[in-house]
Amino acid sequence: MIGKMKNISYNPCLFFVLLVLSFSLSVTNVADENKTNKALPICTLIVNSLMIMLMMLKELKINMPQILQQDFEYPMLIMVLILSFILSISNISDDDQENKSLSIIVLIIDSVVLLLSGYALMNSFKK
Repeated sequence: MIGKMKNISYNPCLFFVLLVLSFSLSVTNVADENKTNKALPICTLIVNSLMIMLMMLKELKINMPQILQQDFEYPMLIMVLILSFILSISNISDDDQENKSLSIIVLIIDSVVLLLSGYALMNSFKK
């Protein structure tokens, strides 16, 4: 299965847009003073920060450990996508949240990317 997943291509620009949207959503949730449970936004913020750091290290071509020199973008995309999807759903379902526009935008984009990733995964297994 891992060998088949290596054949799946993705758009780095799409991943960057997803990462920025997820990062901004998690920052707004952490900064929200009315929210009592901030565990999920803080975890999402930490993961997004690590992903941004890894992307910067790779783009600057700094010597990284052997495990990070392999193609790690697709698993990163899946991790950011899942965390962002869960965070946006929890924000939309929260009745105390006043402004849900960013959460709705992130949920729509996550849904489209999830459908496209599923389609690419199905096509990779067909070949």
